[in-house]
Order: sequence, then C-alpha cells, then structure tokens
Amino acid sequence: MDARSVSASDAGKVDLQAFLQSLQDLGVSYYALSKAFSCVSQFCAYLVDEELRDTNPITAFQRRYLARYKDNGSEPR
Repeated sequence: MDARSVSASDAGKVDLQAFLQSLQDLGVSYYALSKAFSCVSQFCAYLVDEELRDTNPITAFQRRYLARYKDNGSEPR
C-alpha cells in the first residue's frame, strides 16, 4: 500500500487486485490467499465499525476473484 501511496481506508478493487497478484506471484497457495483476504476483511470491518470506511469491499472481491474451481483430476460424471 505504501508503494502505491494508498491508505487502508481508501483501498479499492484495483489495489486488492494488485495485492492478489503479488501473492500469486509469490506462489502462495489458495488456502493462504483465502486466509490473507479473510484478515484484510476483518480489518476493513473494523474500519467500517470505526466509521473510517463506508463499506467492506472484500466480500464482493472474494466472491469474484477468489472463487475456487475444484479440479481433482477425475472424470466428469
């Protein structure tokens, strides 16, 4: 966030996409991505509670960008 000159209360979809991409570039597993965004969501919920932010953008972002598509290698039924 510091490199992008954005405060936590002003972070938007583009900033979340950049965060997601940086974690993916590091080869982080889906489980770790899920946990990271869960922590960010809790922080945004705190900001909403303290009236430093209007909404929590993480829920919609997770639904759109962190959807897990199960591929266990088996044939479709």
